[in-house]
Amino acid sequence: MYKLADLILMFGISERTLRRHINKGILLGTKVGGIWHFDEEQLKEYLNSGLSFDELKRRGNRDIIDFINDSRDISIKNACLIIDKKEISTLKKNKIVMHSNSIKSPFGFKYHKYKQFHRFVLIGDIESITEFSNYINTI
Repeated sequence: MYKLADLILMFGISERTLRRHINKGILLGTKVGGIWHFDEEQLKEYLNSGLSFDELKRRGNRDIIDFINDSRDISIKNACLIIDKKEISTLKKNKIVMHSNSIKSPFGFKYHKYKQFHRFVLIGDIESITEFSNYINTI
């Protein structure tokens, strides 16, 4: 089972967009105790719904562009790291997504699945990026 927060990370789609898709019946799920849950079958149906995920993924790349253009104080040690993996099981991917929730801020994580590889985009302080990238590479 996946929660709404997991979908935001996996697809790089805003919460508002996902909630709009839920309201329109494009994304089906089950609400338990005020929290949306989605199973594998519901996600497959959503991914096959004909939405333009290429456009949504392009918007997801805004994080990288914003990081490059950021004019914050350079004494803050921030990093942006992109990790591409050829193959990764659903179980391992889920473990990585769940582990991202344990990383302290400032830290951002996005996951994109492409036809031939899986991409993880990490943005945050160097210590968090290092810890999380080590986790990805050892799992």
